[in-house]
Amino acid sequence: IAACKKDLEIPKCLCLDVLHVDKRFRTQGVGTALIEANKEYMKSLGWDKLRISIISGNDYAKAFYTKLGAKHLKFYDVDFAGTNVQCEKMIMK
Repeated sequence: IAACKKDLEIPKCLCLDVLHVDKRFRTQGVGTALIEANKEYMKSLGWDKLRISIISGNDYAKAFYTKLGAKHLKFYDVDFAGTNVQCEKMIMK
C-alpha cells in the first residue's frame, strides 16, 4: 500500500505519506515498484522531488530508501498521542 500528497514545505515535491509492504512480500521488489510508481506520478505532475518520512531508528526503512537514492533532509519531532517521537525526512529525485 502507498499513499501520497503534495508536500506543503517543498515546492514541486510529492510527499509519500504511507508505504507498507506485508512482511510476506518484502524483498520481492514490491516496495521498489511502489516507489517507482510514485516517482512516475511525481513526474507526471511536472515535479522533481519525492519526500519520505521515517521514524528514527527504523534502520530497515532507512536502508531501503537510501538504496533507492534518498538523502537525509532533516530530523523533526512529532507528538503521537502524548509521546514525542523523532522522525527523519528524506528526499529523492
